[in-house]
Amino acid sequence: MNRPSNKITSNLLALLLGCVFAAVLGEIALEIYFGKNKLFCMHEPNISLSIRLPHGIIRGLQERFRYSTNRQGMRGNDYPEDSSSYRILAVGGSTTICTYLDDAKTWPALVQKGLPRALDGRAVWVGTVGASGLTTRSHILQMHYLAPQYRVEAMFLLAGINDLVLRLWEHEKYDPDFMKDEINRSSQMPRIFSAIPDSMVHPFYKRSGFWKLARRTRSAYTNLSSKKKFTSDLIEWRRYRSDGQKIRTIPDLSAAVEEYERNLEQIIELSKQRNIRLIMLTQPVIWRAGMPEENENLLFGFIGDPVFAARHAHYSAEVLEACMKLYNAKLLQLCRQLHIECIDLASMLPQNSQVFYDDCHFTELGAELVADIVVEYLRTRPPFQTTAIQEK
Repeated sequence: MNRPSNKITSNLLALLLGCVFAAVLGEIALEIYFGKNKLFCMHEPNISLSIRLPHGIIRGLQERFRYSTNRQGMRGNDYPEDSSSYRILAVGGSTTICTYLDDAKTWPALVQKGLPRALDGRAVWVGTVGASGLTTRSHILQMHYLAPQYRVEAMFLLAGINDLVLRLWEHEKYDPDFMKDEINRSSQMPRIFSAIPDSMVHPFYKRSGFWKLARRTRSAYTNLSSKKKFTSDLIEWRRYRSDGQKIRTIPDLSAAVEEYERNLEQIIELSKQRNIRLIMLTQPVIWRAGMPEENENLLFGFIGDPVFAARHAHYSAEVLEACMKLYNAKLLQLCRQLHIECIDLASMLPQNSQVFYDDCHFTELGAELVADIVVEYLRTRPPFQTTAIQEK
C-alpha cells in the first residue's frame, strides 16, 4: 500500500539530490569562470554594450555607440602588466568617463591615440576610471584603494563640477566635514566601486559564483537601462528648467570650497606617496553670462532633485559660472603653491553647443579638443620631450 508513496518520496529525493549536484557543479564552474576577485573595480569588468540614442535629442553625439569595459573594469584597453608601457589613469566624474561617447571617441582614448609612444619607445596606455557623480571625496578613496593596484606613471584628475553640484543640491544639509567621519568614508565604498576584493566581501555568500553572475547580469541591465533612460530624464530636466524660477544670487560656498581644497591636498599627498605624476585639469563648462538661447536650452542645473523639488528653481548661467570659477581658481592656486602640473581646460575650450551637449559634458568635437590640448601639453614635457619647458 505504501509503494506509490515510497516511489514519490524516492523521486523527490533524487530530484533534490540532482538539483544540489547541479548547483554544486554550477558553482564550481562559475568559480572557475569568475575566479577570485582581488581587485577594486570601478565598473563591472568585461561589459560590452551597443547603445542607440533617440534621434535628434542630443546634438554632437553619434546616435549608435559602443560602451565597454576591460578586464579591470575600466574604459580602455586592458591594463598592461609589463613595464614597457607608459601608463596613465584618467580619474574624474562623467566628463572623464564620457559615458555617451563611443569607446574610441572619449578624450582619454584620443589622448592614447594622439601619443602612441614615448621618446624611449614605450607604448602609451590610458585607462579611464571615471564614473558619473564622483567628487573629490570619491577620488581620495580611489587613491587609497584603486591606485595601489596598478603601476602607473601618471594620473589625470578632472574634477570640480560634482563637488559644486553636491553642494548646490544638498543646500543646508551639506556637511563639509563628511570625510572626517570613518563611517561616512566607509559608506562611500559600495557607491564608488562596482567590485571589491573577495576578502573584503561580507557576508560570505556574496563571494559565490552565482552571486557574481547575478551581479554581472544586473550590472549589464542597469548600464543599458540607465543609458536609455538618460535622454528622457534630460528632456524632463530641461522642461523643468524652462518652467522654473531663476535664482540670481550666489550661495555661500566658502565651506564647500575649503573642503574641496582639503580633498585635493589629500589626493596630492597620496599621489606623492605612490610616486604617481599627477596632472590636474580645471573643469570646463558651458555656463557664462549672456549665453545664447540655444545654449540656455541645453542646461539643467537645478537646486535639489528636479523630479521631487517643491519648486522648479535653478541657478542662472551667470551664477553657475561664478560658482565654477571659485572651484577652478582654488585648484589653480593649489597647483601653483604645491608645484603640481595643471592644464587649465576651462580657459581653453570654447563655451558653446559645439563643444558641450549640456552644462558640462563633451560632444565628440569637445572630446577631440580636450584630447588635443592634453596631447599638446604632454608633448612639451618628458617623456615625450627630452627637456621640460620653463613654467611661467
